[in-house]
Amino acid sequence: MSWAWLAIVDERPADADAAASLRTLAGERAGVLAAWRRRAKPVRHARRADGRIVDPGGAPARISLVLPPALSV
Repeated sequence: MSWAWLAIVDERPADADAAASLRTLAGERAGVLAAWRRRAKPVRHARRADGRIVDPGGAPARISLVLPPALSV
């Protein structure tokens, strides 16, 4: 299995393999969901996901993204 990193960021990163603008159900801008197919974590808050979910040429879609809470150290 190949892995990808996912993160919600303010703007589309130039080095992302795929990215899509996010909107709330009310239509308000909610950032950009970026995906990277690489070994190293691209941004501190990125989470790892199955790489098969990344399709740079895919059609727009609705998603439900559940993120684990940040760890306190």
